[in-house]
Amino acid sequence: MRAWLWVLATALVGTVAPVGCGGGEDPAGAELERRFQLVQPSGTVVVRDCEGERRTLEGTITARFGCTVVDARRGAVTVVTERAGGGTQRARFDSGSFRVDQAGDGLTEVALIDEPARRCSARERRERAIPLPESTRGTRRFRRLLAEGEGMFRTRGQFASATVRGTKWGTQDFCHGTLIVVRRGRMAVRDLRSGRTAEVRAPGTYFARAR
Repeated sequence: MRAWLWVLATALVGTVAPVGCGGGEDPAGAELERRFQLVQPSGTVVVRDCEGERRTLEGTITARFGCTVVDARRGAVTVVTERAGGGTQRARFDSGSFRVDQAGDGLTEVALIDEPARRCSARERRERAIPLPESTRGTRRFRRLLAEGEGMFRTRGQFASATVRGTKWGTQDFCHGTLIVVRRGRMAVRDLRSGRTAEVRAPGTYFARAR
């Protein structure tokens, strides 16, 4: 597995270029209420905006929640969103593709996606082995996302979601479940099948089975 990337707590600089905003720019101070920022890209990060146009990310851009797709499978990028009480929060993501949305309380959800969608065989869905964080022998992972950050962020896989409590973590989807790996700090992991929530401390894992 590739090395984990650390969050760089630096100030935002440069001009913000809107992505698929449609119409004029928002007044200063209102931009992040409906949108988020992608900053500090490294490697190759491709963004598909809400109109379906694709571009390689360079510098800082502003994007719309819910419809912007970020492909960071060959790079890394920091997502910056507004806090409900003012200020911003940020987390860095790499090794996967994702879509960003945000609830009214400031919780930012980063959902793993795969394009084109992966279809699992019946045999793969019946797999019983729990995958290891560093190895997928005997299993077939079809998407993952590595992350580090603080604030109200949640990654969502197919069968589980993990909410940040100041940490470094990974989310990996398999045909027979979702593996949450906590490298630092602790996570609140929601099993989307059972409805249970478990606290996982580093170094620790949680595997939510598809069945």
